[in-house]
Amino acid sequence: MKIFLRGNHSRLHAGASAVWRRMNQLVEEKVGAQLVSSMDECDCVIVNGEGSMHDNGCSSLAKLKFGKKAKDSGKKAYLINSVWQNMGECSCCGWGKKHDDYLKEFDLVCVRDLISLNEIKHIRPDAMIYTDLSYDVPVDLPLQRGSKKAVGSFFHHPGFKFPKNEYTKIIIKRFPTWEQYLNALSVSNFFVSGKHHEFFAACKLRIPFVAYRGNTDKVLGVIKRAEANIPVASTPEELKFNINNPPDIGEYNKLFDFLDKQKPFKLEDLGL
Repeated sequence: MKIFLRGNHSRLHAGASAVWRRMNQLVEEKVGAQLVSSMDECDCVIVNGEGSMHDNGCSSLAKLKFGKKAKDSGKKAYLINSVWQNMGECSCCGWGKKHDDYLKEFDLVCVRDLISLNEIKHIRPDAMIYTDLSYDVPVDLPLQRGSKKAVGSFFHHPGFKFPKNEYTKIIIKRFPTWEQYLNALSVSNFFVSGKHHEFFAACKLRIPFVAYRGNTDKVLGVIKRAEANIPVASTPEELKFNINNPPDIGEYNKLFDFLDKQKPFKLEDLGL
């Protein structure tokens, strides 16, 4: 089977690069699968939705239209590793076509969090849920862990500064590879972040964290799926409160253990 991959966001940061790397690994691991460089050559296309499928963004529309184009060309089409929040009808579709209709064109759809699953299931009751692909990239985790507080990056500035004498800045955009970022983050034992892949890195390293809402509820959706009692702040006041009053370590372990026990996504899950 010849497979064409779409949705390379590696330029954004090491977490997105890890997702794309994992997608390529999945094709390499699949017996009889061959990665090709264009849709014209392929039997199926696999679209990486990642964090783009929200609020009717132009990037989400382009990916959905690509799925329809593949189907119109007689190809199989799959949307995987996706958020799906606040989507609906919008004016940029030209003739007012709904994103929902494009979504129905895909043979199968996989999302990353429980909130997305709940929002998408009325359109795609067959939608599946799997952990973000960055979590499943094979890596050697750092054996030594540090004792520093760290702060990452945010979609929306929290409105206050983190004291330099208390917090070390460890921002995912500054690291070229997922391994280097994980190694850097391993010096911390408490992490504050507003980014989805920074949150996943903390989970991979089992570092207690305080999360700040980004452009969607993608972090909260993962926590809800694990049924862990860990709040996600949506205001600076909530963030300050949560930093000073973090959940019991048992709630973090519930989340970390849940993620560790999840079945990694494979192309076989798409029936390939």
